[in-house]
Amino acid sequence: MGYFMQGTFNILSQQSVADADVDIVLKAIETASGSYYNKVVIFSEDTDFLTMLAARTPPNLDVFLLKPPSARLPDVEYSSESLASRSACLRSHILFLHTFTGCDTTSAFFYRGKVTFCDLFEKSDDLHGFAEIFRQTHVAMDNLIDHGLRLALVLYGAPKTERTSDKPAIELDQSYQAKMYAKASNNKKVDLARIIPTANALTEPIELAYFQVQAWYGSQGQDETIDPLE
Repeated sequence: MGYFMQGTFNILSQQSVADADVDIVLKAIETASGSYYNKVVIFSEDTDFLTMLAARTPPNLDVFLLKPPSARLPDVEYSSESLASRSACLRSHILFLHTFTGCDTTSAFFYRGKVTFCDLFEKSDDLHGFAEIFRQTHVAMDNLIDHGLRLALVLYGAPKTERTSDKPAIELDQSYQAKMYAKASNNKKVDLARIIPTANALTEPIELAYFQVQAWYGSQGQDETIDPLE
């Protein structure tokens, strides 16, 4: 296919053996760094590119993402420079924020979307420490899950005394499950998507969020402490 595209349409192609999104972003950054204008354009609808551009593009370069028009919306252009203008805290953890709340524009972490999480993240200093572990290459499974559960407690409005408890799993399972059952008992219809998950149910999403962040930072496969496929 690559030879056909190059020979027929004079389009240079490159085959990815790992995460194609990462390869595209790195190639765009490499091309921009060798350009006189220090700029390059990625043409895609994938929101993953936006977060990777904000996280990985050097400040002296500007990589644009051009989203093609749809039936209702015109084409939209974003730039890594404009995305980086948000707070330094959000930029440092943007890959984590994106993966933890769902890697697209419609997903939400049990009805807690990206805007809600980002607002909480900017206002709560203790969250920055909980999120920092997702950027570390070498982590212990128990420590990762512990930090992920504390982040979940924050999303559900837990006070600081509960999210800094020695046993966040107990706080999540007992306190917030009890609140959910009490609320459900007063309603004839229960929205399953809004049910607060147990600590065990959150283990896999936390591991997958860590694995995805590591892959986007190019650290996939360097750490044997955690296996996201277990």
